[in-house]
Amino acid sequence: MAGSRGSAPCGVLEKHRRFSVVNASRAKMSQERKPKAKCDWMTLTAGRSPNEGGEDVGIIVSEGYKFIGAAVGLAVILGIFVNPYAAIPPGVLAVYFAYFFRNPKRKIEANEAHVLSPADGTVQDISEVEYDEFLKGAGNKITVFMSVFNVHVNRSPIDGEIKYQKYVCGRFRPAYKDSVGYENEHHLIGIENDRLRITVTQIAGILARRIVSWVTLSDNLKQGELYGMIRFGSCLEIVMPKDVEVLVKKGEKVTGGKTVLGRIVEEA
Repeated sequence: MAGSRGSAPCGVLEKHRRFSVVNASRAKMSQERKPKAKCDWMTLTAGRSPNEGGEDVGIIVSEGYKFIGAAVGLAVILGIFVNPYAAIPPGVLAVYFAYFFRNPKRKIEANEAHVLSPADGTVQDISEVEYDEFLKGAGNKITVFMSVFNVHVNRSPIDGEIKYQKYVCGRFRPAYKDSVGYENEHHLIGIENDRLRITVTQIAGILARRIVSWVTLSDNLKQGELYGMIRFGSCLEIVMPKDVEVLVKKGEKVTGGKTVLGRIVEEA
């Protein structure tokens, strides 16, 4: 993956346009920790996402290599020095990690009037938002729940520039709870183009203890381009303006970069 890497401590990141991670340095965030909430770390990576230029690279994202390698190494050690049967559990775990960190090839059918799903999963909720901090007005929020068996890479719903970014430390409640968007650790980006603004929020769950972002402020994303992932079960929230018609229903299965969540309503 192109670009240098840097880690940022859990806290609040809320700046416009000028936040960047340079030469793998740590971006210091102000600490606004909630009582009894265990903070984790979010990985911020400077430069382009793994599919720079619009092409997906690798059937497994690099974030999974260390998990797979550790499980395989443990299986070898147990198989040689303990018992061949003792190698089975870590071997199975290695297979699961390879499955979890998979990055299936997908042909993105770009359409500037469409808002695509940022993730694979199930539409958990559709609700109205009275005011969104980036949209500067009302909107519709769609929550997509990802189980531990779904593809966990996240894709940009639209073409556009990242003009807003906020990272908030919080709790690690189950991702299916209604209040997780406010209470749990989450990372929000606001994407804007000539036609609309949207926000996409990665939310950590009870098993998801690491939010990964390969982009930062002022980066330009193509529709369907990879921009991050959440490890081990989580959900995403996407907020669209009122003039975007919602095309999915609660309980519907969606596919990242393929399913159309909404369509801009053209004025007569």
